[in-house]
Amino acid sequence: MGQYYLASGYSHGQKDDMVLFWAEGSGKMEIVSTYRQGDSPSFLCTMGKRIYAVSEHPSYAAVTAYGLQKDKIISIKRMEFTGAGLCHLSAGQQVLYAGCYGSGHLYVLDGQLKDILYCYEGRKDLKGVTSHMHWTAVPDSNTLLGADCGSDRIYVFSLKDGIPYGRVREILLKKGSGPRQILFDRKREVAVIVNEQDGTLLFTKSRFWEQKSDIFPWETAERVPVTQRKSHRNYPGGACVNSRGEVFVSNRGENTIGVFGTDGGYGCQGEWDCGGNWPRYLHVTEENILFAACERSGRVNSFLYRDGQLMEADSIPLYGAACVIPVDGG
Repeated sequence: MGQYYLASGYSHGQKDDMVLFWAEGSGKMEIVSTYRQGDSPSFLCTMGKRIYAVSEHPSYAAVTAYGLQKDKIISIKRMEFTGAGLCHLSAGQQVLYAGCYGSGHLYVLDGQLKDILYCYEGRKDLKGVTSHMHWTAVPDSNTLLGADCGSDRIYVFSLKDGIPYGRVREILLKKGSGPRQILFDRKREVAVIVNEQDGTLLFTKSRFWEQKSDIFPWETAERVPVTQRKSHRNYPGGACVNSRGEVFVSNRGENTIGVFGTDGGYGCQGEWDCGGNWPRYLHVTEENILFAACERSGRVNSFLYRDGQLMEADSIPLYGAACVIPVDGG
């Protein structure tokens, strides 16, 4: 069995920055077609048949919708709006949640890219605390979570028909932690927060935001370092969880991939070289094929995770590689 995937990266007009490829169960990858958006489509998500790409640009924010026709990447519609460093997209109920690292905005856009339905401007206070909105997660139909890497906060938004309303709650994490990403292992009722600045994973109850305190519920959490190596300054990048509750984390700096458990102990189960430089994003399949987008080496690498070992399988080129997602090949 095989599957189509779309990978994208940083470009600023230099080279083709999106690549459609086919991957077999062995991890072997074959490039099908490429496309140039030209302004750093560093993150992708899907909603139905549509594929959405950000523009991670310092002077504006934009989202472009794509489709696949006869194995070709076809641009459908583009929406540009105020913001900077748009680095993350996630799909809700016919809406898109868009996080701007540079300007701190969190936008809600309709799936047709016609309207801005909501905007949260983030924090800019006299103490110099500036929001770097990085990740959104929708743990249930009534809740949106936002990870603010700049002000060390998790925002909790109440949703109605996918759109935030009412008071925005803030859960404060340890100063300097830099929450980058929120993951869920729903089967084991565990939430995982990836902290970019202090290089840790936080494992806690999956519904931690329901606790009344505005301070993170440390009494139910376990903090684990993301790497066993200490030779470089290290900033964890993208992480993902497989069906067995194993968490894969990319280490930018150490250039490794660490594997951690959510079933029982949360310690590191192993750490392997990523086969490149600056692994920015990981995607794992049901068959435990792992893809790593290595930005600075300009490669997408595939691995097989078998019997507790991560084994290199294949590699394809992509300038500034930053994201990999599965797509319907049409």
